[in-house]
Amino acid sequence: MLIKEFDDLQDKHSAAWFLFLSSSRCFGLWLDIICALFVGAAVYVLLIFNSRKYN
Repeated sequence: MLIKEFDDLQDKHSAAWFLFLSSSRCFGLWLDIICALFVGAAVYVLLIFNSRKYN
């Protein structure tokens, strides 16, 4: 009985830990995508304004 309870609690802990790791990885991926889009947009805007200034 004690071994079964330990296994159940360990399964719950493992599931929660895997969920934490997965959600952290997903958040990091989305943050990388958003940052890349922001930097790309900033470079694009600066190139557009820079080319208009000298034309």
